[in-house]
Amino acid sequence: MGYESAAEECKLNPLRVGVIGCGVISNRYLRNLRQLPNVFLAAVADQEVSRATTKGEVFGVPGMTVSALLADPTSALVVSLVPPLAYAEISRAAIRAGKHVYSDNPWR
Repeated sequence: MGYESAAEECKLNPLRVGVIGCGVISNRYLRNLRQLPNVFLAAVADQEVSRATTKGEVFGVPGMTVSALLADPTSALVVSLVPPLAYAEISRAAIRAGKHVYSDNPWR
């Protein structure tokens, strides 16, 4: 598939992204993800479901449990914004669920 074909595919089928971790840094990521062409912000999740539902309401997406987001077959990429001690656990779970994973810098 050439570049033009891949670009056309992205227009027809945007990358569905779920964000895990609804702390302060998530605001920046969620704003930016919503502005990217060919990216669809599918859901947010957090260990504290109430935090995820609140953040979801602010950004107009479903807020859910981490396990629900990982079980969603339509989300291809997980953006992990969890605390550094949880990076490995969340990344492994996402990979086992067949997701691609992007993690924020764990060495703050």
